[in-house]
Amino acid sequence: MEAAVLASAVLEDTVKRLCRKHSIATDGKTLDSLVNALKAGGVVNKVKSERLKSYAALRNQAFHAEWNGFDDRDLRQMIEGLEELLETHFGPGNAAR
Repeated sequence: MEAAVLASAVLEDTVKRLCRKHSIATDGKTLDSLVNALKAGGVVNKVKSERLKSYAALRNQAFHAEWNGFDDRDLRQMIEGLEELLETHFGPGNAAR
């Protein structure tokens, strides 16, 4: 389940990068509050924000070695969602990486 820990780090880094790209302060804020700020700022819609929050829950389980809290399918969905988020906001043609 090492992949879950690595994907979790990518999740947190990506959310923080996206916040900084849209001038949202990240210091001392939880991942959920950052996702809420992205939603409030119109950066992500309600569906995407709920997905990001579900990924944050998986992240918490991975960081606490609660391996029974998720399965490979959940992890694959998280990785696919992160790939989409990165491509949409940081892929070719997007400014301010």
